[in-house]
Amino acid sequence: MQTSRWRYALRAMGRLAAQPSRPVGAGVLARAAGGDEKFMYAILRRLVDAGLLHSARGRIGGYRLARPPGEITAFEVVDAVDPERTVSPCTARAPGRACDICRGGTDCLVRRALDDAEAAFFDVLRSRTLIDIAETATSGELLG
Repeated sequence: MQTSRWRYALRAMGRLAAQPSRPVGAGVLARAAGGDEKFMYAILRRLVDAGLLHSARGRIGGYRLARPPGEITAFEVVDAVDPERTVSPCTARAPGRACDICRGGTDCLVRRALDDAEAAFFDVLRSRTLIDIAETATSGELLG
């Protein structure tokens, strides 16, 4: 299901995409995302490990995008911070295993509908780049 990690990661990446040439500190990104700095460090570490960010220490250090913002999708960001992502507890179960919520069969109508909805949801994230997120960030809708 959508988590705080998703939101904080997307907001931080949107902030970085709005000014891709300047490194930004974790504290600034945490404030922009509306989150805790310690939590933001953990998210940023995952984004660095995924190759989406570069980090540098020191007085002029911080984080910057590893690729142009038009080449990084929202899905890549979500995947980096939550590789076992799902939008519903029903779709989180293993294929062929009955849902823990409804305890129905292994392939109920609700599960099939949620699988389709989840696929469409992640397709939208694949179609959005950090350019789209940065435009929202600069208008104040995302980070405001």
